[in-house]
Amino acid sequence: MGLGRRPSVRSDVARRPRSAPPTGASTGLRSVFSSLRHADFRLVWIGMLGWSGAMWMENIARNWLVWKLTESPLELGLTNLVRSLPQVFLALPAGVMADRFNKKWVLLISQTVTFVSYLVIFTLVITETVVMWHVYVLGAIMGGSMAFNQPARHSLIPRLVPPEALLNAMALTHVAMNVTRVFGPGVAGLLIWADNENVRMAYGAAIAIFIVVLAATVMLRESEGRSMSRGSARAQFMEGINYVAKSPSILAITIVSLVVFTFAMPYHTLLPVIADQVFNIGPGGYGLLLSVAGAGALAGGLGIAALGDFRQKGLLLLGGGMGMGLLLVALGVAPWVSGAFIAMLMLGACQSLFMAAGNTLILNVTPPALQGRVMSVYALDHALMPLGSAMAGGLAEAADASTALMVMGALCALLVLVTTAVMPRMRHL
Repeated sequence: MGLGRRPSVRSDVARRPRSAPPTGASTGLRSVFSSLRHADFRLVWIGMLGWSGAMWMENIARNWLVWKLTESPLELGLTNLVRSLPQVFLALPAGVMADRFNKKWVLLISQTVTFVSYLVIFTLVITETVVMWHVYVLGAIMGGSMAFNQPARHSLIPRLVPPEALLNAMALTHVAMNVTRVFGPGVAGLLIWADNENVRMAYGAAIAIFIVVLAATVMLRESEGRSMSRGSARAQFMEGINYVAKSPSILAITIVSLVVFTFAMPYHTLLPVIADQVFNIGPGGYGLLLSVAGAGALAGGLGIAALGDFRQKGLLLLGGGMGMGLLLVALGVAPWVSGAFIAMLMLGACQSLFMAAGNTLILNVTPPALQGRVMSVYALDHALMPLGSAMAGGLAEAADASTALMVMGALCALLVLVTTAVMPRMRHL
């Protein structure tokens, strides 16, 4: 089936996920991986595992490459800004595509673009011809492909598992991201260190892992991605915008997410500087810092998956966002590298709580036919993260990286607290 065909609403609504377990929500440690009983969700999960592993490899390689080319925290921030700016402009059209076309093919095309971009930067690195404008251009292309990947993947998941398993599925999605986050950054850092601080082996590993992503997506049953949406692209676009604007719950979740993604998530930008200048632990230590955060996020994701479905997920969202801000302050004041590793472990756990709760809440309150577009609006917060990266880089350039972390973290915690007070509905979602 091509991109342009859209089957009837009835066939999609009537379909049940394959390999469905018995009716009823499952809870407890024995059912942590219950969503993986559904064959098509397993494929999406495996693809997410490979995508996340390749992404972390590439993230470490790119940031270390930029740091060695420029030795400028500001350039690190600007690189991440350029990478994510396309998501600001393409997020809403990507949401329309996710609701309008076959989600499998939207995923496959966006993943192929990313894969080719990896191959190009790898070639430039091994031929020793890479310069900063290459990094900027390829980063923008990768950011554009990611804009189409995220709403299609997230809006596909509710079609592959029953409603009572959605929180478990979203938690396992973040587990997939964080399993690779435990090993990916550390392995990438060690590969860079072993290759005399050259990033070619890290990029090569990312390319090899990404093949798994393409294979899993190709194997996904095509009927799982069919659209339930009707009307012109413009009408669908406006329908999504109007729904978000008239939904107080979605607006509240989006505001909290905006705060966290602007002031807390950009901490990745400053970690190469922290590793190199504050703790003097080099690329291997830089990768290990991110791996420790991944271990914390993995533990947090498994904990949420074990809980099953429960009410007041808004408290989980708020607690995760507040915790991230406070832990960034702790990371900025840590006098020893052991304290930094502890802060990163707890930071990863809070990030996992925040991400799983936010995605689940958005999907829970959105009708299936609108989920791609609403998730794309929600992803605009993610796309604004590079503005925070540029801010963090500028603060580090003017003062130092530790001060920048403390300022950004304090702003995050304060603004989440203010949002909680002003919008009490968040505590009851």
